[in-house]
Amino acid sequence: MKKYLLAAAAAFAFAAPAAAADFAGPRVGVTIGVIGDDIVDTDVTSFGLEAGYDWDLGGAVAGIQAEYQNDFDGDIGHELAATARVGGKIG
Repeated sequence: MKKYLLAAAAAFAFAAPAAAADFAGPRVGVTIGVIGDDIVDTDVTSFGLEAGYDWDLGGAVAGIQAEYQNDFDGDIGHELAATARVGGKIG
C-alpha cells in the first residue's frame, strides 16, 4: 500500500549567525513527522536527519541536501534522498 509522508511536525536547523544572514554555508537539521495511508492518517511516527550546503548567488540562493528518513517502529524502513534547490531573495 502506498504511504504518504505528511509535512514534518518539527524541523530544527543549526547554522552560524553569519551564514544565516547571507544564506550561505553548511546546515544540518532534524525532522519528525507522521506516515499514513492517506493525508489525514497518522499510522507511524517518523524521524529524519538532513545535511546540506547553500550558496549565495547575489539575488538568488542555490543549495544541495542529503536526507535520511526512518520510522520509530521499523515497519516502513529507511529512505535516502539527495535534492537540489534554487530560490530568490525577498526583501
